[in-house]
Amino acid sequence: MFLRQLLRFLPGGPYTEGLRAYDVGDYAAARRAFRAYLALPEGRYRDKAAFHLCESCIQAGEHALDEGRAQEAVDFLREALTLHPEYADVHNKLGEALLQLGSRDEASASFHDALARNPRFYRARLNLARALLAGGDSAAAIDALVEMQRVCPPLLKGQAAELVRQCREGDVAQMQAAIEQFTGAAPSELDLRRAQALEAIQRGDNGLAVSILAGLLESHGQYADLHHLLGLAYGNAGMLDDAILEFRRALELNPRLNKARINLGVSLLEAARYTEAGAELRLAEEAEPCNPLVLNALRELTTLTEA
Repeated sequence: MFLRQLLRFLPGGPYTEGLRAYDVGDYAAARRAFRAYLALPEGRYRDKAAFHLCESCIQAGEHALDEGRAQEAVDFLREALTLHPEYADVHNKLGEALLQLGSRDEASASFHDALARNPRFYRARLNLARALLAGGDSAAAIDALVEMQRVCPPLLKGQAAELVRQCREGDVAQMQAAIEQFTGAAPSELDLRRAQALEAIQRGDNGLAVSILAGLLESHGQYADLHHLLGLAYGNAGMLDDAILEFRRALELNPRLNKARINLGVSLLEAARYTEAGAELRLAEEAEPCNPLVLNALRELTTLTEA
């Protein structure tokens, strides 16, 4: 595990237990351990423990929701929002869990909270339409769908327009079926914007990629892969210090994201920070012993430090 060497240098106790559980994906156990650590009268890792507690709650909530344990999901996600109330996607997930429980008014409030933080969050607006329709207000649901059509990504404009047409012409049952079909088929806004950022990086438009990813991270700051992509864009643009910072943030969120570890090591190498580069590249090699990029970077590091 990528945390293995780090854990050897940390004291025992609930913080280390939380990191171990988080590293293997046992988010419920990680949550308990980080809460226990934060209940102690003092500790040098309190900020990091609070951060990991929030992420553990989010992950545990999403898993519970996927498995149909909606009440557990609500409890986990509400706890996450006490720590980071600015996360629009967590408000949206909370609304989905509440909707599963039949709490339509609370679900609608959560979707409104998501939209207050990100007015162009088309998925939250779609969910709001679902909640309004479930509450019997088909006119308000259609209004929400019209607004969803206005703010959704261009790729979905045609499908969204067809959804609005079907809902205007159909009865409640037909509206529900059309919305559920659209919900199941449409990619998330996050996935669409992530793909746009990746395409921008691949064609060398790093300024556009930075703009897209910085915007996404305002409401999706807990996603390690977004920080990793932003690090790539910064690195390609020659902004090594910013790239290094984003790769480190990605690894704080997901210590098992080895591509972020590799790119962090390479960026540190390019910045002539050889001691730090060696530490990161050796951790990356431990995870992927035959990765040619890691092996080449380590050979280059040896050449530079022995020169």
